[in-house]
Amino acid sequence: MWIEVTTWDGNNIKGLLKNEPFNISRLAWAAKSLRSTSKDIFDYLRRHPDGRQEGNETSEIIVKMQQAKSKQ
Repeated sequence: MWIEVTTWDGNNIKGLLKNEPFNISRLAWAAKSLRSTSKDIFDYLRRHPDGRQEGNETSEIIVKMQQAKSKQ
């Protein structure tokens, strides 16, 4: 599930749902605003105005898995 974060204050996160939440029956696509805590976040991508990025650990894992698979 992807959320566009609008505020992140300490452990409290508020954002906008950016895709359809499969397997989470309590959420509906129509739910535009969500609240969560940082313990529920698996990964994130933060883009800074100067072009730097932080987070996105999932992408690195996927690249490593693809490289290992191509060596088989």
